[in-house]
Amino acid sequence: MKTMKSILVLFVLAVTANIGFAQKQIILHQNTGQDYISTTLAVDSITFQDFATPGTAYINTYTDSNAVGMNSHAKVTWDAQYKGDIGIIAGGFDENTSDIIFDEANPANIAIEGKVRLSTTQTFEPGREGPGHCVVSSMGTLYDSHYDTIQADSLYSGSTGNYQVIAADTVLVWDAPVDSTDWAYLTVAAGDMYAWGNGYKTTNAQFTYKGLTTSETLYLQYLGLIQTYYTFEAQFQFLASSVSTDPRFCGSSIKSIVHVQMHMKYK
Repeated sequence: MKTMKSILVLFVLAVTANIGFAQKQIILHQNTGQDYISTTLAVDSITFQDFATPGTAYINTYTDSNAVGMNSHAKVTWDAQYKGDIGIIAGGFDENTSDIIFDEANPANIAIEGKVRLSTTQTFEPGREGPGHCVVSSMGTLYDSHYDTIQADSLYSGSTGNYQVIAADTVLVWDAPVDSTDWAYLTVAAGDMYAWGNGYKTTNAQFTYKGLTTSETLYLQYLGLIQTYYTFEAQFQFLASSVSTDPRFCGSSIKSIVHVQMHMKYK
């Protein structure tokens, strides 16, 4: 029995070491629709779990050619309350890029720039995605398009032995998205980030979306150097409008808080 207990303890220790349990833990979040844009949250509704003392980690992807964003190993996700009160709709972006200056010892030096291509959003609900469908349309992405003419033809049916005449018609063909409508940007300037709890915070993250730039509260946490990757979690919220004339109108399905989370890795 003692032998089995010893084996179990060794196994737990091995697994713990392998997954980097000693590293700083990720930010926990549950989207309850609580608004931390206009009100102060209790611990801002975000819990930082962190056991490591701030160190001297430093990375600068702007000037160090050896420091690059691992976009293939990173992601940006979003979630919101569907129609304000009947569940959650969520998604992410296939295309995202970012740069960072991270100075663990001097948080005022931290700077971030990132962007996502809106037309690449995925919700795992295929009927919502792509040009002409609700998610991309609500995000304000416009597409070039043209009409193609289908020539009249006939189709032979083996089951009836008859030909079915297909009349000439025109069909709408979607082309590439209009680039100026297809991006959302986030920028944190040096001097705006400060140590907060076991992470970092700024109330002046510049978020540009649908032609409007607003200052948002951004939370950042450095999770450590994990398998050679400098790994970060960041998140913020913004308010989607239910008024169709507002720049941030997101259609009739999203009328409230949109939560955005970034999982960033650099090498």
